[in-house]
Amino acid sequence: MPINTEIEQFRTRFQKQLESYVLRRLSNAAVNHRDAKKLMRIVAKLVLGPGKRMRPFLTYRTAKRFGVTARSCMPVCIALELFHDFALIHDDIMDRSEKRRGKQTVHELYKDEHRKKDWKGSAEHYGTSCALLAGDLLFAWSEQSFAALNSKYDSLKLRQAWDTLKEEVILGQTLDVTSSVLPHFISRKQVLEIQALKSGRYSIGRPMLIGYALAQASVSEASIMQATEPLGIAFQIQDDILSTFGSPKVTGKTKDADLKEGKLNILTLEARHRLPDDKARVVWNRTFGNPNATTKELDVLRQLIRDSGALNYVEIL
Repeated sequence: MPINTEIEQFRTRFQKQLESYVLRRLSNAAVNHRDAKKLMRIVAKLVLGPGKRMRPFLTYRTAKRFGVTARSCMPVCIALELFHDFALIHDDIMDRSEKRRGKQTVHELYKDEHRKKDWKGSAEHYGTSCALLAGDLLFAWSEQSFAALNSKYDSLKLRQAWDTLKEEVILGQTLDVTSSVLPHFISRKQVLEIQALKSGRYSIGRPMLIGYALAQASVSEASIMQATEPLGIAFQIQDDILSTFGSPKVTGKTKDADLKEGKLNILTLEARHRLPDDKARVVWNRTFGNPNATTKELDVLRQLIRDSGALNYVEIL
């Protein structure tokens, strides 16, 4: 079967199972209050919206090689997807993103409600607080789904693989957040380390290792990471290019968020190192990481990145 056909078939089946799981969570809610139900509905809408579902697919596809059925994989696959959405909600808060998948981010949705209804206190703080709770709820649902795995497939190795995936993403995000506020620029090696933790391992290698552990199959973790980490980093680099130069209608993300945030990645780090003169460096220092930068200033910054050759460089990495 062609891989694209297999992916689509898995997505269709996975979507039905994911929807069934989320609806069970909604109907069996621990708290029957309108505000709690509202939070759960917002979370459900996000989770059941469009998505690549590649991490669940990689886990399923790996385990399938050793005879594990799709049905047996589903609790872990659903856990992976719910954890991913948890991470996205929190990531949007940290990046101050207004859009995700073409829709308002959770914190912006709640912030707007606060402002429109003229409630007391800070709208921004309220939005952030509710979005944090939405992410936390998804984390809890993720753990609940993982715990529903048939004991036949549960093992210490699987638990360790699952815990390592979560820990690496959270600590990688910690390094990413810290790097954007340091008074000095971090090195290329450090940027690659962050991207390896946040994407290189998380997007491909770790889901595959979870699949191996689910099937209780032996594999060299080092060999899997050596083969998959560069692919995951390449995926992240492409995402960084789209975030900087892509249309929000295509990416579904907030335009200019990374530039305003001063997010260091291979593209921006390479561009800064290639700036031709002091005049360009002044423009860069004034605009990059400035949350109040105008569209015109950001367009100038993008042109600097192009002219420096950094864009061409990362596209052929």
